[in-house]
Amino acid sequence: MTDNGALRKLAVWLRTERQRAGLPYREMAQLTVHSVATLSRATTGERIPRLQVVEAYARACGASVKQARTLWRAARYAEHRGSDHVPTRRALAKIRDPHSMICALHDLYHRAGLMPLDEIERRAGGNGRLPRKTMRRMLDGQTMLSIRQLRAFLSVCEVPETEQAAWEMAWQRAWRRRGLDRQQERQDDAGQEGRLVSDAPLLDLGPRNQRMSPEQRGNSLLANHRADPMGVVGRMTYERLKRESAHAERPRRSRRHPKRGSIQPELDLVWESAA
Repeated sequence: MTDNGALRKLAVWLRTERQRAGLPYREMAQLTVHSVATLSRATTGERIPRLQVVEAYARACGASVKQARTLWRAARYAEHRGSDHVPTRRALAKIRDPHSMICALHDLYHRAGLMPLDEIERRAGGNGRLPRKTMRRMLDGQTMLSIRQLRAFLSVCEVPETEQAAWEMAWQRAWRRRGLDRQQERQDDAGQEGRLVSDAPLLDLGPRNQRMSPEQRGNSLLANHRADPMGVVGRMTYERLKRESAHAERPRRSRRHPKRGSIQPELDLVWESAA
């Protein structure tokens, strides 16, 4: 017998329900898809049986399947409670950022019995409602669940409806903070680029420039390079025109532009002269 008190409680409950139903293991095996040995091992208390076995055992005995799941989750949580990977439980009202929300969901995952991710995906209904890859990334702290995925996860974990509103409010605060953080990062990146190119002359990339011939565009780039040798704007323009040149080399059927040449030689000449 194990030192896991919750596992002993599960084993005693299973044996009690079988005695109450008065069913031998052979008859129970006929009512389920599991063998006599599998059903018998579930009541020894030596190791935690799979959730599917516990649920089938309870159904065969006419017992509460929900109660069986509750006892199984308690046994799994008690087994991993001493692990360093189990996060501390957080109050939902104090969640304000994505990290806190992920930690709370990680704790819920442990309290729900660390169910295999493919089993979570199946119980969520499949069809991409809660992909196991998304769950894996969330548990690794790499992403947040969407509101639709959160609701599916709460349903799989059998969170009471009275508590689901608090979970959704915590998610909204974390998601709002996530959006503000991303907006600040974009502003910081834009400010950094603005400081780098604030004194650099700009190359005209408007509609008139788009109608230039390859030779004219190469001359325009050369003039811009002389004003801003190896500058940030020049490099960005070079990369952009290089992509446009590669695109122009592909055969196109157009009455207005029946044939477009490449400006790659002019571009290479500009940067070779700067070396």
